[in-house]
Amino acid sequence: MFCSEIKSLHFSINTMRMVKSFILVICVIGMICSCSPNRKLLKEHDYDVVIRNSIERLTIDAKNVKAAVTLTKTYAQASAYYQNEIDQILTGNGPFKWKKTLDIMSLQNEISEDILFNSSAMRLICEPKLYTSEMAQVKQRAVAELYEGGVSLLTTQEHKKAKEAYELLLETANLESGFKEVGKKIQEAKGLATTKIVVEKVPAYSHDRNLLSKKFYQQMLNSLQVDFLKENFIMIYTPEEAKQRKLEMPELVVFVSFIDFQLGQSLSSQINTNGVIEVKVFSNVENKNILDIRIPAQYIWQNYSNKRSDLQELFDSFSLSMCDEVVDRLSLFIRKYN
Repeated sequence: MFCSEIKSLHFSINTMRMVKSFILVICVIGMICSCSPNRKLLKEHDYDVVIRNSIERLTIDAKNVKAAVTLTKTYAQASAYYQNEIDQILTGNGPFKWKKTLDIMSLQNEISEDILFNSSAMRLICEPKLYTSEMAQVKQRAVAELYEGGVSLLTTQEHKKAKEAYELLLETANLESGFKEVGKKIQEAKGLATTKIVVEKVPAYSHDRNLLSKKFYQQMLNSLQVDFLKENFIMIYTPEEAKQRKLEMPELVVFVSFIDFQLGQSLSSQINTNGVIEVKVFSNVENKNILDIRIPAQYIWQNYSNKRSDLQELFDSFSLSMCDEVVDRLSLFIRKYN
């Protein structure tokens, strides 16, 4: 009898554990469901994503009840939310209210057009809301608003403000490319916003010998120009290019020079070389060096026995081996001006 009671007790404990495990599983499933992608998107008012996902599901399966319910409900919420946002923006005095209004109207129209081009969605929402007559007037006011904002910022002649002006004027041109002198103003803004940098020639290393640095300079310059080719607000020039453009006062001037170069002892067919390169960046705006570093390096020349007499070639190999590090250091420093 005692044994049967023990078995009964074990059964009860196991049963309770199973029930607890089952409840835990249910709770986890509930939590996962409550954090569904749609719920998160709706909370953040990303109605367009939910609507497009629903339309996609209906395209695959026109009888998808869940997608139909989600589309109908979300579209009603979106239309009400967008109209409320427009009303609040237009009754307020916030900046660029016409551009913000235009963006919301455009989003509403895009969603409605997606519905119009899908037969399954059209059966659920027969007359999707479209802003038509209002759009032309709102667009014209948005264009004028952006243009005036950009031109106003340009009058400050400030580097940072010019970047903001450039973005506003680009938006103006995207909406109406022929508006006033927007193209000319874009170029003016970009010129003012751009940090112009001259990279001076690297002098020859002339401590008891005259070793030219032309190869190093050309590779360094090419690498820097490639690095900043796609940057909007950085332009890198040689001294000759700066002179041709009559650029008398660039924002930054880069000076690179070799201040040490030593040949080590030859071991078998190898020889060690050591040296130091100095990198300076002078700011004409601040009238001082804003970067001043020295980079030590070592280069091992292989098969030296066949090239013992060519010191210039040895120096070229040594200097070019340092190029990547110099370019990386300069690029990192310069990029903050973009």
